[in-house]
Amino acid sequence: MSRFVLASAAIAVAEAGTLSITYEDCGSKHGKVTGLSPLSVQLGTTATVTGTGTIDEDVTAVNIAATVSVLGTKLTDCSGDGTSDIVCTLPLGTGSVTVPALPFPLAKGTLTLPVVVTTSSVIPASLANVDIHLTAADQNGESAICLDVHTAASLASGSGACTSDEQAALADPQNVGTKANTCGTSSYNILTGKFNHDKFNSCFSASIGISETCAECYAATGEYGAKNCKADCLLGWCKSGCLSCTEPAQETLATCTGFTAGTADPCEEELKEEVAVTGACTSDEQTALADPQNVGTKANTCGTSSYNILTGNFNHDKFNTCFSASIGISETCAECYAATGEYGAKNCKADCLLGWCKSGCLSCTEPAQETLATCTGFTAATADPCEEKAQGFLATV
Repeated sequence: MSRFVLASAAIAVAEAGTLSITYEDCGSKHGKVTGLSPLSVQLGTTATVTGTGTIDEDVTAVNIAATVSVLGTKLTDCSGDGTSDIVCTLPLGTGSVTVPALPFPLAKGTLTLPVVVTTSSVIPASLANVDIHLTAADQNGESAICLDVHTAASLASGSGACTSDEQAALADPQNVGTKANTCGTSSYNILTGKFNHDKFNSCFSASIGISETCAECYAATGEYGAKNCKADCLLGWCKSGCLSCTEPAQETLATCTGFTAGTADPCEEELKEEVAVTGACTSDEQTALADPQNVGTKANTCGTSSYNILTGNFNHDKFNTCFSASIGISETCAECYAATGEYGAKNCKADCLLGWCKSGCLSCTEPAQETLATCTGFTAATADPCEEKAQGFLATV
């Protein structure tokens, strides 16, 4: 199977707890943040957190920008000029962070800035452990404020997303890793960079016998690994480099699930023996895909029926069902071709209008073809351009 990561952790439920807050000044030309109070807020309330500091100039106008992230992945951002409230709304209805309108001009010297934090009483644990990066540029475009704020959940025991029975089902880290990797590989689109949580949760919950709520812990950091650790995990989810790369996400797993998971053993020796079969397609499927003209024709037929030219949507499930049946491969292997088909449909419509094997179409889709070997685990043969056939066809229309 293609190995992209699919390590695990991060969206449990936090109830009736508190958020602890830490901060650091990240350096600006004119200002310095020296304090933040209070350093914790109760979930389910609206609280004002006040920052204090100094500024070495009078400020008559600002451009404020804030970014909210989890594990390096941006969740939301907001910006404004400070003349009205700036509201950052958090995902899933979990709350908001508001910077109230500022009383211009801001005088040189001591500076006090309030921020209003509103939280739901029940929020995903991963959204309770966030990083907020806030900057403000003055009337001259120079940096006036730079502040990094970090929140961490303090949860009651037993507040994880997984039950004790599910904990037992998840006790073997090698089994969990293997199944999470299998489900994650089929849920990640290498070309678009999108990770389908619903598809992962359905697969993983069924394969290991847990709820989709518990499975979402593994989907969340499966996505982290897919986005940040592709190179490290290419040869296997249990390769030591992959385990190290996904460690930041793994560290949040206990918060999400409600228990501390066992650590998988690295599998270096096994991988040395299996390096030739790390793709999504088996050796038998590679044989079925050996003829590039046949593959191209059937992929084109299935792709045409799976693409909606009006909405621009490419139906992967429809393509995979069609292509796997027509050429005799699994839908997991077919997904590699669905991903490249979607790339062509979205980027090469004009070049491919006269035929998938036209030289212009083959050239346009080459960037996607270059990733195909990574996904399938083998290098596919290149189809011959069919210019003369296309000309003959044109003569009949």
